[in-house]
Amino acid sequence: MRNDACIPGQGWLTLGVKAFATHVDQPLYGVLGFLTNGNLIARSDGVNGVTSRLKGPNVIAVSGPEQHHL
Repeated sequence: MRNDACIPGQGWLTLGVKAFATHVDQPLYGVLGFLTNGNLIARSDGVNGVTSRLKGPNVIAVSGPEQHHL
């Protein structure tokens, strides 16, 4: 028998994400977290290691009328 009962509504879902953005030639990566109400977990929510932000590579080429490296 366990004493640590599950309390519905006091959890979250996190997903590892590989995403693509228009005009960026390389994928973005990150962990998106979701609260029980469906909102994304923000850094200010204080969930350790989850900011729901995607990270791109250090150098990306942005396509457009003139190609620029950022």
